[in-house]
Amino acid sequence: MDIGSRFLRLREEMALEGLDYVCVPRGDRYFHEQVRLCDEKLRWLTGFSGSAGCVIVGKRVVGLFVDGRYTVQARRECEGTEIEIHPLDGEGMDNFFAEYGGGEVGVHGHLVVRRGGLLSCEGLEKRGGVRLRVMEGCMVERIWEDRPEESYGGGWLLEGWKAEDVEARSRRIRERMGEEEGCVGLWISGAD
Repeated sequence: MDIGSRFLRLREEMALEGLDYVCVPRGDRYFHEQVRLCDEKLRWLTGFSGSAGCVIVGKRVVGLFVDGRYTVQARRECEGTEIEIHPLDGEGMDNFFAEYGGGEVGVHGHLVVRRGGLLSCEGLEKRGGVRLRVMEGCMVERIWEDRPEESYGGGWLLEGWKAEDVEARSRRIRERMGEEEGCVGLWISGAD
């Protein structure tokens, strides 16, 4: 399914829900910047691969909001689509809704926080004429037919390494990672 078809399908879902817009931020339910493939909703929907941004899909417009680091990248990755690139700030969203009108915006309850920030419910509702509806489930997941499976992978605990020097510890970690099929990275949950 190409990007234009994805917007068409999403708009069909929006019509069923009686929504004027849908907001899809970059991130997952834990607000991580780096997400699993199954949570790459913004990238799948728009083609934009940056680590920060959100898209607001309307009945007749699509606005991709990115910070200054990603303006050139977003224009390149979204070239040839109906996507308009806007700054990820209050003024960019104000201008967007001033031009296209407010209305009811659907947001996935796991992906938008209640207070504190531009992409919070509180922040979005400050935009002119915008009313939010927190949705059960995610509309993008409904239309993403070949969405990768949710996978958390396995994990293991490294014990007894505090007394080792850095070189020995690093060598032991790399050896252990090499034993694990599909292991491509390391997560350290605490420095102690």
